[in-house]
Amino acid sequence: MAAVGSTGSLSAMLTDLFIGLSVGVNILISRYCGAGKKKELDETVHTAIATAAISGIILVVIGVTSG
Repeated sequence: MAAVGSTGSLSAMLTDLFIGLSVGVNILISRYCGAGKKKELDETVHTAIATAAISGIILVVIGVTSG
């Protein structure tokens, strides 16, 4: 029971971090799409995909090595 309770806050923090990042990216994408700024839209989408991929790889490495 103690192990589940002690890792709950860490899981919530990581989940909230990635939810916040995705909401921020969605706001930028909506602004650039509405303004017709294709170059900035492309850069934002590519940066978001790269950030998500790198973050996923880092979390996999941390999860595999700590388990």
